[in-house]
Amino acid sequence: MESSKEETDAALAVKNAKRTNFLPDLSASYQYDQTDEESNIGNIVTGPKEEYTFVTSFYQPIFTGFSLTRQYNIATLGLDLAKIQEKLKYQDIILDAKKT
Repeated sequence: MESSKEETDAALAVKNAKRTNFLPDLSASYQYDQTDEESNIGNIVTGPKEEYTFVTSFYQPIFTGFSLTRQYNIATLGLDLAKIQEKLKYQDIILDAKKT
């Protein structure tokens, strides 16, 4: 009974993971560089002593040929199957108890 409950929980986790594919992906990176001296050519400063870089990106698929929707639907079917198998296992246990 516990193993069928764990399979249902795993199927629910897969469904929730597939749901996150509909959300945008965000990423950020930060870089800090410090040099001992500024670069000078004559009276012109060519490089700063400290340099900061911050980069962000945003990714949202607009159309993937319905693959995200189909993957989510398959995960939903997998969850339904796991729930049915859990109920079936429960009914098998009840039947075995009545036979005994």
